[in-house]
Amino acid sequence: MMTDTIKNGSSHSKSPAIIHRQYFHLHPYPKVNTCSTLSYTSLWRLNTNQSHVRCVITEISPTKEKLDLLEKENPKVVLMRYESSGKEKYHHSAAGDDAFGRFTSLDVQQMISVGQALRNDLLSMLSNNANNNKDDAIIHPGMIHVASTDFPRTILSAKSVIQGLFHTSTASSKPPFNMKENGNIEIDLRYTTRMIPDPKPRLYTNQLALETQITTEDAKFISKEKEMYPLAVRISNVLYEQNFVDAAKASLLSFGVGEDKDDKKQVESSEQQKYPILSWIQLAEISHCLMARNLLPLDFISSKDYNDIMNYVAWRWFYILSNADLSKMALKSLIKKIVWNAYSYVEYKEQDGNEEGQQQPLLYLFSAHDATLIGLMCGLHMEQPSQWPDYGSFLKVELFEDEKGVCLYGNCKEPKRGSVRGIGALKNEDEQIGPNYYLRFSLNNQVLKSKWGSRSIIDGDNNGADDHERGVVYREFIPLEEARDAVMYLEESLLG
Repeated sequence: MMTDTIKNGSSHSKSPAIIHRQYFHLHPYPKVNTCSTLSYTSLWRLNTNQSHVRCVITEISPTKEKLDLLEKENPKVVLMRYESSGKEKYHHSAAGDDAFGRFTSLDVQQMISVGQALRNDLLSMLSNNANNNKDDAIIHPGMIHVASTDFPRTILSAKSVIQGLFHTSTASSKPPFNMKENGNIEIDLRYTTRMIPDPKPRLYTNQLALETQITTEDAKFISKEKEMYPLAVRISNVLYEQNFVDAAKASLLSFGVGEDKDDKKQVESSEQQKYPILSWIQLAEISHCLMARNLLPLDFISSKDYNDIMNYVAWRWFYILSNADLSKMALKSLIKKIVWNAYSYVEYKEQDGNEEGQQQPLLYLFSAHDATLIGLMCGLHMEQPSQWPDYGSFLKVELFEDEKGVCLYGNCKEPKRGSVRGIGALKNEDEQIGPNYYLRFSLNNQVLKSKWGSRSIIDGDNNGADDHERGVVYREFIPLEEARDAVMYLEESLLG
């Protein structure tokens, strides 16, 4: 059985087995050989008619052979969308040119490699949990559920991962599945606005007002903005003057949590301000793209400048989305989906399968964006990295089963067991799932502890007491029962 070390457990305890996984992955940057002007490539920016900066990109598209391989390779991919007469509230509008929505041959190969790594991971999990040889394990489409935001780039990214999951590299390789028996893989594109923390319009009417309140009234935030404002002015000027940004075509539209305001206000005027000031997310993405390709003009933008930009944009988003009320709104539906997926698998497992013979997915794959990861890390109260997650990053949610009731956090009693009713368990406090199931989070395979689910968080702010005073601790393993309580709290607090 596959095991992972559990801290604070007894020395003789058997570690729980991983039985279920959910992955959130990002798209990598496009390959840029020559840039006269540069486009940021955050594809979830909505309601824009054109990018505010532009880029000349060569070798931007995958080769015809690579695209043909993605189209022909089993399993066949089916895109799921609402019809135009369907649920209009789920629709979104997005447009762009140049690097918007584009995917390179290098990107395709990178995401195929991610799929191959997931394939090996799943095969190991299947063989260990069944005590079989890894070579005897088989992955088929019924084990996988795929969702993506509805943008060409994230869709192709998901297709590339699927290619890596199921492609056999040699003619003699054992087929990974029987297509006639297992059918196609669907990529669900219907919930784009629920996979990003800042859709337009926001899902909650007071979300944008709360963002504005934080950026205009929070003393700590305002002080930090004033401190960083001269850097924003200087770097914006450099990017314009070095022809990385076209001033004539530049849009003053700003997108992102805390920046998506029609009445965008500058902290203060400056004689050094020659051009419109780019938003922090624009500054970070343009600078990072240039740095990754050795195109950053170091005579004007130093390595320290670059690090200051990347650190600040991460601090900015984490600070805003860490607001207790805002973190509830940003990705509540996606967080609920994560817990629902885990509960559904436990229900399937404890009932020894589905009566109709349907396979419960072992892997949920979400093709999303950097903002999605930031929103999840805040909403799930995880430890936070100091810098913005790079493109190609992935957040992993694992479901562990502790079969023996080992000593976790000083609790050495045999775990309770009870019936599980899938999503119904989220709505009924009398339904109890045994505490022998746990969630664990990691970013790029680095475990991130979480204080999510703690009673003191669910019970409220306790008159502003800090985490230490409230007894809140970061934990590597979150009991699924507590995750259920946290989701119920989210539902009730937003309804209230």
